[in-house]
Amino acid sequence: MKIYKLLHTLLLSGLALSAQAAPNASETLKAACMAADFNHDGYVSLDELHQDLVNGWRALPADAEGYVLIADLAAIPGMGRGMVERLKSADTDRDGRLSFKEVVVARMAYFEAADTNNDDQLSMQECIDHQRKMAAATGRAKK
Repeated sequence: MKIYKLLHTLLLSGLALSAQAAPNASETLKAACMAADFNHDGYVSLDELHQDLVNGWRALPADAEGYVLIADLAAIPGMGRGMVERLKSADTDRDGRLSFKEVVVARMAYFEAADTNNDDQLSMQECIDHQRKMAAATGRAKK
């Protein structure tokens, strides 16, 4: 479960889950989208996003300087090449490690893009729609 929360923190920062990745991908997508819905009201508020981000960051294997090496995350079993590439895209200074600030910026960009009705909370449908949009864009980029 700790690895799931760790990956959720990064998933919400832009790691699209492809609906074609596994037979139960739809349920996995729903679980990933709502893992931060701490009050179980069906929405992820900015406060819940912040709480999930802090909790997730604390679970990451940070080095002595407080950075998380992308190579360490890439070594996690089941971490696909696509996920690693998205993690690299959050590494804006291209130093091979993620800072808390880089993760916050990436998560907020995801939140803002997915919040299509601009109510400062994500419904499950907004999250799912955004994940599918990202997966489709990734698929087009590979062709």
